[in-house]
Amino acid sequence: MTIITFQTKGFDFIDALGYYFAIAFSWVVFAAVFLIVQGYFSWAVVIPIVLGSLVGGYIGSKYAKYKGNQFIKIVFVIFGTVLGLKLLAGF
Repeated sequence: MTIITFQTKGFDFIDALGYYFAIAFSWVVFAAVFLIVQGYFSWAVVIPIVLGSLVGGYIGSKYAKYKGNQFIKIVFVIFGTVLGLKLLAGF
């Protein structure tokens, strides 16, 4: 989604990521509700995850604005490639 909006809509990379995260929010809420209904819920896990997400998102967005578009694009591609290869390798 990020690459599509970056290429077709003319957004810079940071804005394209922001739109992707806004769209992905609905998927995440759906998955969370589904897992909670299935009984996979623990406050001991939820609280650190939510706090980590909020703090990481805030710090990451500030750092992205500070470093600029080109740096974030490079980091995004590197991490995406490494994580994609990790998934394909089955680790």
